[in-house]
Amino acid sequence: MCFSSNAIEQEALKVTEQIKKKTIYKFVKADFINGHDNDDDLNLISRITLEDHSGKKYCIEPNPNGLRFAEGTITFHEYKELERNEKKQGTRLLLLTITVYLAAGGTFIWYLL
Repeated sequence: MCFSSNAIEQEALKVTEQIKKKTIYKFVKADFINGHDNDDDLNLISRITLEDHSGKKYCIEPNPNGLRFAEGTITFHEYKELERNEKKQGTRLLLLTITVYLAAGGTFIWYLL
């Protein structure tokens, strides 16, 4: 089974292109994780800046929630709430996984003693 080593970069680039095509806002710029502004395939896009008609700028991440905001299907407040909830859910999943591994390890050690 092959897995591309730059799948995350490819997905971010694909979502960024979709945002450029479908946005109702003005696309200002894409920020890269290494700080450079060159648009080659080796850089991971970390943030996209959009601007509305009144000049207010919005910084979004190149993910499905950011695409939904750029299309205008959700508000910026809803976008931020979705991002916050996903981070909480990820943290809970990580803590649950660690707890399960610790419990399984403790049970295994208890069984051996």
